[in-house]
Amino acid sequence: TSALIILAVNDYVQVSAFQDSGISASTGNSVSMHFSLTDIPQVYAYLSCTTTQAISSGSDVELTSFWGGALTSVGGIWSAASSGRIRVLRGGGFWVGFGAYCTYAASGYMYIWVSVNGGATKYGLQSNSNSVSAQQSSCFIPLNPGDYVSVWARQASGSPLNLDPTNTVAFSITRMYDAGTTSAPTTASQAPTSSP
Repeated sequence: TSALIILAVNDYVQVSAFQDSGISASTGNSVSMHFSLTDIPQVYAYLSCTTTQAISSGSDVELTSFWGGALTSVGGIWSAASSGRIRVLRGGGFWVGFGAYCTYAASGYMYIWVSVNGGATKYGLQSNSNSVSAQQSSCFIPLNPGDYVSVWARQASGSPLNLDPTNTVAFSITRMYDAGTTSAPTTASQAPTSSP
């Protein structure tokens, strides 16, 4: 098994085991035990889809149905008013993972990508011409303080397709290295909005 644990300076971790088979088991009695501890980069935010959203055919659609499923390690980077956007307060290099699962269509294609500040560049563009039911991708993006990232999709089944919140529809961002910082938002005008 594995677990994410937040540790302070000088904390230690140990492995304990319990069994009630009635037979004595030890590390010297054909029992294998492995233990590792890894320091990971900061998980900045994780958003999950909690409501359905229609993706029209033949149009670029920003995915905004990330309501109620936001886990963030820094305040002020996500708001319900802009539920499909994550705004970074610290510049640096970020790993972005994203995916979408829609009602199935037998034909057409589906593209999914990430944009920065709503721009035209399609980061991590992923396409599938055989089935438009599911897409997932990831990419590395350098970001400046104040930039926001959002997930977009386009499909050509000929009719609207709905995001399916009962399956994996998620959006996460992890800071891999730091390149400066800004202070957290302190006023409403500094907080993320739907019109950055």
